[in-house]
Amino acid sequence: VFDLARARPALLAQDDEPPAEADEEDLPDIAPVQEAWETALEELLSRWEDLTQAQRDELVAQIQARIASGDLSGLTELEVPTAEAEGVLTEAMVALAAVAAAQVVDEAAGQDVTISPVEPSRRDLAEVASVTARLLASDLATSAGREAMRVAVPGRSGDEEAERVAGLVREHLESLTDARPRQHLGSALTSAQHSGREATMRAAENDRALPSVAYYAQEVNDSNTCRYCREVDKRWLGNTYAEALAEYPNGGYVRCEGRDRCRGMVVAVWRGGADREGWLEKEPVP
Repeated sequence: VFDLARARPALLAQDDEPPAEADEEDLPDIAPVQEAWETALEELLSRWEDLTQAQRDELVAQIQARIASGDLSGLTELEVPTAEAEGVLTEAMVALAAVAAAQVVDEAAGQDVTISPVEPSRRDLAEVASVTARLLASDLATSAGREAMRVAVPGRSGDEEAERVAGLVREHLESLTDARPRQHLGSALTSAQHSGREATMRAAENDRALPSVAYYAQEVNDSNTCRYCREVDKRWLGNTYAEALAEYPNGGYVRCEGRDRCRGMVVAVWRGGADREGWLEKEPVP
């Protein structure tokens, strides 16, 4: 849980001049991170409707068969294929994670520090993609089953009834907006960005030839920032990424009221010039 006592520390200049307040201009510009995410999300969504067409067709066929046989209980067992969607989402996440890693390198270069990009585990990204695609498919199946129950006549079965119900279910599925895919695919892409940034920062953090580093929360990319994200914005998270994970475990801020819509990021400030205890001795900034 975020502790106001662990307020952002003042940054120490390279020549160890007296500390200065860590204002917005002291932190890396992460506008490119938002731009890359928006582009990746729109490209993914442009393909998602076609990718899920086979899922909708399969759901309609299964519902038609169950209504024809009078098997309403079977509406709780609808299943749809997800392999293609999982693969496309994995590739989108891998590509965006690589971009995110390169952006951390640019952020360090802006502070006169040279580091190398490190891409995260493809297997870890694929796991997130798989779970995301399957949960979205489950949502679609649940929506289809509920609509079938709404329009089906109790006790009636046969081909005519099955065709009627199937047609109405198809209309319902085609009318759904991209709100849920946008939210959950966006969250998966956010996770990919965090993974690329984390892998690169961790590798640099362990390079003893580099200056010291301090990690901060940066919440400027949220279009509607909640109260908790406003509290953590620009605050110090620690001098190791392991500490930052407590607040940003696999995406946005853990306490964000927007849940998986959070676009908060962890940023690295180099030339910190002090260890954890030194930071804690600084006076909190209001």
